[in-house]
Amino acid sequence: MLNNATNRSVAVQRAAQPPLSAPGITKQEFIERYCKRNNVTPEGLSRHRVVLPCACGDDSCEGWALVRNDTQSILEHENGPDGA
Repeated sequence: MLNNATNRSVAVQRAAQPPLSAPGITKQEFIERYCKRNNVTPEGLSRHRVVLPCACGDDSCEGWALVRNDTQSILEHENGPDGA
């Protein structure tokens, strides 16, 4: 298992990439809305999760996904669970 510094490095690299499709809202708006709905701070959220571009195609998707902040989860989000 990779360490937390490696996880954060992968997350930062992935989060810096432009969205795969135009999101319905900005990344910051997504974070603010999520935090408000769930009564958490952005700092608390970022301890365990990272917001990445999403291109799932679901009608309710706002263009962003909240993913566990670990290398495996980030890579699975990007490539699918089978690494495709």
